[in-house]
Amino acid sequence: MKHVPLRMCVACRKRRPKGELLRILLTETGFQLDPSGKLPGRGAYVCPDNPECWTEKKLRRFAGGRAKALSEALLAQLGGKDGQNTHLQLAKELGMKNEELLELLDQMGVPYKSHASTLSEEDAEAVRELVKEQRGLQEKLAEEERRKSLPRRPPVVVIMGHVDHGKTTLLDYLRKSRIAEKEAGGITQHVGAFEVKTPGGTVVFIDTPGHEAFTTIRQRGARVADIAIIVIAADDGIMPQTDEAIAHAKAAGAKLIFAINKIDLPQADPEKVKRQLMERGFVPEEYGGDAIVVPISAKTGQGVQDLLEMILLLAELEDYRADPNAEPKGVILESKLDKQAGVIANMLVQEGTFRVGDYVVAGEVFGRIRAMMDADGHQRKEAGPGSAVQVLGFQELPHAGDVVEWVPDLEAAKEIAEERREERRAKEEAEKERRPKTMADLLRSLQEEGKKEVHLILRADTQAPSRPSSTSWPGRAPRT
Repeated sequence: MKHVPLRMCVACRKRRPKGELLRILLTETGFQLDPSGKLPGRGAYVCPDNPECWTEKKLRRFAGGRAKALSEALLAQLGGKDGQNTHLQLAKELGMKNEELLELLDQMGVPYKSHASTLSEEDAEAVRELVKEQRGLQEKLAEEERRKSLPRRPPVVVIMGHVDHGKTTLLDYLRKSRIAEKEAGGITQHVGAFEVKTPGGTVVFIDTPGHEAFTTIRQRGARVADIAIIVIAADDGIMPQTDEAIAHAKAAGAKLIFAINKIDLPQADPEKVKRQLMERGFVPEEYGGDAIVVPISAKTGQGVQDLLEMILLLAELEDYRADPNAEPKGVILESKLDKQAGVIANMLVQEGTFRVGDYVVAGEVFGRIRAMMDADGHQRKEAGPGSAVQVLGFQELPHAGDVVEWVPDLEAAKEIAEERREERRAKEEAEKERRPKTMADLLRSLQEEGKKEVHLILRADTQAPSRPSSTSWPGRAPRT
């Protein structure tokens, strides 16, 4: 089911789908109404269909001394329509100058006598539809122009493939090359992802190889990787887990690059791998197709630089950009409980900029960012798009794949987290009602469904590997 983002009205404190609320953009000098919800910056929300939420009294808690001005602005934006379809009234409703509306009526061939002439409901609705269509096109063009003005962000890459084909070896080589570029004795920190800087740009690699962890994160509603490197051993060729990795990456919408590994081995047969790829519909570029195939040796480093160049070329073609001034959003890659530091969460920032002191919510967990540390062990006061950081400040362990959202204050963070807990409890209660209560009920249920089940308790030192493990068991033979 598609996730619908919820936001809280600052007046009535009720939570509703984001698209049903009017956004108020917060500025240093005051505020700005944002009906489109697309202006960059941090904002708050108010109910557009409840006049009680526009009153000075209701807004005072949020706006303070500016509550009266905000109330008047909301009334001017949302109120004052008398329902009559005169030219003046329709122009006011559509936010147009009357001259612009009359010009539009001329183009449509709709007759009128004066500015105060009354339109039929049919003509008024036709005008509304035309204006809506024109504005939709204008907004789309404006959004595209705005996007082009945004800074580029580094591509985020995940490495996937069959077991023992060299996923971890490739990550280790990239990680070592990155450390080698730094001063000897420099501190490195595991933050769930790391950057590799090249003359052509920066690439962010997810530090957990394999498609199980990647898929688990995706199943929790987060899109993490832009590009998936499918590692295929040149001596083995495509194996069952290779096909699984390809399917998972395609389902996630990630762009594919195929890395034929172990070309340094005497028995390596890259041409065999290319034939297998073509059998699956992936025609390499050298044969006139569009599949990117790079021969490498993760052990010796041969071809790895070519792989990085192809990643950056693909990223340039895809034009990955992010707004550092947007409402911050990220995703949890891993989390663990440290005896000294407490809850530690590794987070990848996807939009906006998180800062120390921000209140955040991740799934059912909330907190205030007390400290952030990057992969080089440096303390960060802020982290923008493409940054992977270790975060201190969550009250409990968030799950790998939980989307991290910025919220304006502690009260909002608590309410959102509690609401999500209640939703989960309600689902669990409904599931509990359907669950067999006795062994006889269980056996009857298993017989009806034609399957067997076994419940396991898994323990792991971080959240990320435990979830893939739990989803990997259905394929194993059940034990009774």
